[in-house]
Order: sequence, then C-alpha cells, then structure tokens
Amino acid sequence: MTRYERVKEILAAAAGSSRADYGGLGPFWNLPLEQLLGASLYGVRLIAPENTPHSCCGRQAAEATMSRSARSGLIAGLRGEAPFDGTQFPRLPWGGSVVDETNVQVIASWIDDGCPAEGAGEEIGVFEASGAITIEREGYSVYEGVPNEYKYQHGELRQRVNLDCMTPSQLENLRCAFRELYELNKWPLDTRNYNNLALIHQNHCQHGWERFLPWHRVYMYEFEKALQDLCASVTLPYWDWTLAQYPKNPIPDSFQAFLTDRSLEFLARRDPVIPADEIKLLQPLVGKLWPTPSAFFDEVESTIGAEYTVGQHRNRFIDALLEANPLWYPLRYPGQFGGSTINDTIHYHYPSAIDIEEIMSLRTFRDFGGGSLYNDSFGFLDQNPHNTLHIWTGGMKPAPKLPADSAQPSAAVDRNKAVRVAGRKFHTRDDLYSQPDFGDMFKIGRAHV
Repeated sequence: MTRYERVKEILAAAAGSSRADYGGLGPFWNLPLEQLLGASLYGVRLIAPENTPHSCCGRQAAEATMSRSARSGLIAGLRGEAPFDGTQFPRLPWGGSVVDETNVQVIASWIDDGCPAEGAGEEIGVFEASGAITIEREGYSVYEGVPNEYKYQHGELRQRVNLDCMTPSQLENLRCAFRELYELNKWPLDTRNYNNLALIHQNHCQHGWERFLPWHRVYMYEFEKALQDLCASVTLPYWDWTLAQYPKNPIPDSFQAFLTDRSLEFLARRDPVIPADEIKLLQPLVGKLWPTPSAFFDEVESTIGAEYTVGQHRNRFIDALLEANPLWYPLRYPGQFGGSTINDTIHYHYPSAIDIEEIMSLRTFRDFGGGSLYNDSFGFLDQNPHNTLHIWTGGMKPAPKLPADSAQPSAAVDRNKAVRVAGRKFHTRDDLYSQPDFGDMFKIGRAHV
C-alpha cells in the first residue's frame, strides 16, 4: 500500500457511512490527487500550497514559519482546530469518527513530504477510530462539547457559532432566552421585549444604501445583548445557508416545528381537549421535524383527522409547538409558493456559495454593500442573498386552510394589506393563529415582527 492509499484508507474508515458531501466535493479523499491538492472546502484549502508568500506582518507572517501540514485545512479539521472547532464548521470528517493523533500524523507527514502518489509507508498498525459521539444530520454532523460555552468567564471573547454546529445545550439556552424575551412582551415599556426590539427594524431599518451593513450589525448586537440579559452564555448564531442540505430543506433544523412529550400532555388537558386515544396516536410524531405549518398539519390530519387541524384545535397545536421551540414561527412557509416551490414558480433561485464568491470579488463598496444615496444605491448583498432569502424563508401559503371560526379569516386577509409604521399595534398571539397568504419573512413590512 502506498502512503497516498493509506491516507485515503484512514479518511474513508473514519467517515464510515456518512452522507456528507463537503460542499459538493463529495468524499474528497477519492478525488484524483491533482484535484485534491487544489480543493477548497467552503473557502478553506484542504491541502495548503507548497510555498507561502513571505510577509512581515499578520497571519501571513505566522504561516510563513509553519509546516505545510500545519497550514492545511485537512489537518486542522482532523484535529478540531479553527475553523473546524465548531465555531464555523464541525470537526472532520463530518458524520464520522474522530481520527486519532497517530493517524493524523501519518496524513501530516504525507503532506509535508509533498503528497507523493507513490512510495510505501511505514507499518503503523491497524486503523482504529476513537468513536466520538456525533449528532447525525443530513450532510452535516455536530460533535458534542465544542466550542466551550463557558470560555467567556475566563476573559475570552464570546464566539458566535454556526447554527448547525450548536450542541443541544446551546440550543436549549438560546430557546430559553427567546422564551423570556417573548414573556417580556407583557411589559410594553421594557425596551428589551421582543415587540420593542422588532419594531426598531420595522420603523428604522436601513436598506438601499451604504448604511445597510453597519446599521444591521449594530442592531443585531443590541438584540444579542437583550438575549444575554436573560441567559448570559447565549450568542446569536449565524446560519450558513450555502451548506449541502440547503435548499432541499430551506430552513435549519433548529428553526423547525416539533412536538415533545410535554406537548402531548399540554394538548391532553387544554380546551378543547384531545381525547386520550388520539394522544396515543400522536406519540410517534414526537421528535419529528416539520419545516412548514402545512407539513405539520397534513401529518396531524393523516394521523387523527382533519377536524384537529382547524379552529381552536389548530390554535392549541400552535401553542404547543411554540412552547416546544420558540425559534419556530408559524407564519413562515419556507420554500413554498402556492402549490409548488419558489424556484419552480418564479425562478428565484436559492442563493449559493457561487453567488457569494462573485459578490466577494466586487471591487467597490458601492457595488458590494451600497452607495451614498438612500433607497437608490442597493449593493449586491442587499439584493441577493438578502432579498432572495426573505422570499425563500417567508414563502407563500400552499392552500387556503383557514380556521373554522368566522372571525379569523378576515383578520388573515387584513394582515396582508400595507403595513402602517406609525401607531402600529404590537404583535399578538392572535396574529400567530392567522394564516396570511404570504409568510411574514416574504414581505419586508412584516419581516421582523
């Protein structure tokens, strides 16, 4: 066996049956060697170039003194070092087992020796993976325990992490903070409550010029500070929507609807009560994820009947889903457009990594982030991905399945009329029971309420 074949064997064994496609590269260790040497994983070179330009300052100066393997994303990924430490990407290989340090050294030595295609390696024994536990997701996996959410207590900066890399405890902390933020709506004068924070964007958002990026950065910082008042370790995660599971599933798992055992207990004792026999039929739905309200209620209808998908029964289900996951929002229809999809109906393609690469290559800030004239100098970021993702995450209601009582259908229709900024009422639970034709993220006037 050549050293190159040994490297491929180690990586394949660690990946196991994982379905991760690494941003379209697929199992990159199976690429022809020439392609592997030039391959990048979401902008990170897997194997660093042989020569690094010399520099007297900054990161390039530090890298100039490092070995080729130490500069390679593959080695950083296998060791769980930045950016593969959970802050941006999980440890490599995604969905597989941790590669022990002995085998990492085999791969590092092969890189430092010039990545030869021929030549036998030393006898180092049979490959064994450490068997670290992962949370398997389609095309992506999260290693437990990284990053350390308590680092900030020792003077280190808090790090915003990839939403798809968050551990269950981190997600639960984030959900808890959002629950408390919604609870503060009971006190309208508390500037930290969700309604007041949402109305900042509603009334003052900056689009179509050079303040688009800096204004939103400060806004998100203030929103994050409000969350940290309620749960100190929380940071706002970011969503890398260029990953392989999107747009097939156009919204993150953590933002989807799900039921828990407590949800069923809630539904069994609230008015109108769901009988015990129907509650038992709902038990297999616990833990499943639904990206859209229609997908959830379609499954409820097929499980216990259409009468539980309308009127007050429907409202109680929405209450249960919101309690289980306050990151879910019932007025989003991601990826839907009537009876089809956004891409099929209006050909508004989901933004891709290629779109972002093209935007990052722009030579002026006016083209990139906007110019100096308000509402007349849109940068490309403000158009796509920004506007595109508003449409994709908002969506259009797939079917006119309105609540049974007569009061709510008219409210749902009124909801889609032009939004008044001055004197606008706060968001209420009744709003969440309505079924407007367009998801709230679809229309900029309602996108942050």
